Amino acid sequence: MAQLAGFKSEHVAYKGTPEAVNDAMAGRILYAFAPGPNAIPLARDGKLQILASSSAAGARFMPGVPSLAQAGVAGYEGEDWFGVVAPAGTPLAIRQRLAKEMARILALPDVRERLATLGAEPVSSGPVEFETFVREYIQRTRKLAEEIGMKPEG
Repeated sequence: MAQLAGFKSEHVAYKGTPEAVNDAMAGRILYAFAPGPNAIPLARDGKLQILASSSAAGARFMPGVPSLAQAGVAGYEGEDWFGVVAPAGTPLAIRQRLAKEMARILALPDVRERLATLGAEPVSSGPVEFETFVREYIQRTRKLAEEIGMKPEG
């Protein structure tokens, strides 16, 4: 994002999103990228200011928050996602059943409503589609890391 926006930024490694968000709220870092469910409740409580959304559609759950493209940073791609995983070797039939049950649960109106209040919009897929998505995501991320000279830490 910094490269596309035309400014220099130093990457600060964190164990997880909560630590980064806490440091952003405390002013120890200037900004952090955080998934909607981590940031939106804090913004609603006035503890955090959301500057832009990495989603191409902008922050549907925070009216008035622009997407990065709308804020002048064209070309950034970055949708937050979460996935359910199982141990390697779990039979496809079991993974398909889990995916079917997850899709059923995520379609329940009260679940969708609760997730929407957190800034999450569930999307379901089968295990094969999810594996394909993850492989392609890793390839895109590796390519980007190479382009900007990012190296793995730890």
